[in-house]
Amino acid sequence: MLHRILNPRPVSAHSVRRFTSADVDTVYELRCEWAQESDPAPKQLDRWGPGIAVFVPPAGVETASRHYELTPTEPSQAMHQTLNALVDSRDAGCLVAVTDSQPAGFVTFAAVTHPAMPGVVGTIDMLFVRRPHRRCGIGTALVGRALDDLRQRHVHVFRVEYDRSDPRAAGFWKALGWNEASVSYLHE
Repeated sequence: MLHRILNPRPVSAHSVRRFTSADVDTVYELRCEWAQESDPAPKQLDRWGPGIAVFVPPAGVETASRHYELTPTEPSQAMHQTLNALVDSRDAGCLVAVTDSQPAGFVTFAAVTHPAMPGVVGTIDMLFVRRPHRRCGIGTALVGRALDDLRQRHVHVFRVEYDRSDPRAAGFWKALGWNEASVSYLHE
């Protein structure tokens, strides 16, 4: 039997809003923060472009032990280009969560078509909430708003990929009602 433990942490007042060009640097910094917490560090920004590096360490951080995917442009520039493309994209978007006038997290999502299969699938590509703001409903709010945006684009099937070895991630998605549908394998 599964028991739900009520979160003793206070729920903070937060807002979720659309990503704008003024948010590019903020989301870039949040993305770097997420990559620093990840083990191993992520190497590619989902399916938005081949070879786009996503872990770009902030200045002054030692990175000699990490391996990175090569890009045709400098990695931070590639990430900024990707984020700028989300501002006016018809098929993808980004939402930012703000708590006490400070960025608390973000989610990126897209409506994806396959050339040989009918229909459109909504994907949640990246979801990050800063450590002090976790377990306060911000991740749930970000995902909910992303799904609402995708539904407005007439998308009714959704997909997310997460690290199956992370029980917190699995628990988060399961608590939101997502079901495991398949196993993905990566080859490098």
